[in-house]
Amino acid sequence: MSSTTFASEKLTSMQIRTGAEKFTQRSAQAISGTVCEILLVTLESNRILSLHLPTEGEDGTWLVPHVAGMHPSQTVLQHLEACFGDAFEANMSIIHSTSWRYSYQLDQLILTYLVVLPYRDWMDQWATVGWISIQHIGAIEKVQGNNLFPPEIMERDDVLAHALDHLALLSQDDRSIQSVLEPEWMGVLQTRLPRPAGLMQYVPSSSLQLPSIASTNFMQKATPCEFLAC
Repeated sequence: MSSTTFASEKLTSMQIRTGAEKFTQRSAQAISGTVCEILLVTLESNRILSLHLPTEGEDGTWLVPHVAGMHPSQTVLQHLEACFGDAFEANMSIIHSTSWRYSYQLDQLILTYLVVLPYRDWMDQWATVGWISIQHIGAIEKVQGNNLFPPEIMERDDVLAHALDHLALLSQDDRSIQSVLEPEWMGVLQTRLPRPAGLMQYVPSSSLQLPSIASTNFMQKATPCEFLAC
């Protein structure tokens, strides 16, 4: 099957899925509880690329509601299969949770999943017709606070930077990840500082208070997404 035919045959199903994804995105942003955040990346010519859906929120985040009684990884897998259909190669991809954070405003526990896809020609074809957008990821790094306070600003790239750092760690000692990760990734990940998965929190600077030595619940008062602690 030619690549042109493949892209054409996906048009109808993608249009149907787009409507479903819009509903899913709105639902995930509106409900409280646990949601999964999906960060899609691939590697092409030794460049890390970020894939985005037209239905993502303004901050470029793909959120899906977690299904009760189902492992979050399975929730993410099902949404990937529903969105990308036969183009999604499960046996050649990586789905891994890299951090979590709590949104006080929405009362959401957000589980961040990094999804590493093998680069394929269909990605450029889908980008051409507007089904996805592709962005080159530059030298993003995890933001740091100081010895007392968290950073005042954290954005999507900061979450993604931590996810890539965690992938760097997995590439060193996780055999299942090593068996799937394309060899080209190894050189790219050498430039990153390996980090374990961890908690991401945000504390507005206007509400920060020094915890007493006896305090054990200071971090429980944090709100969404600017402090990263592993």
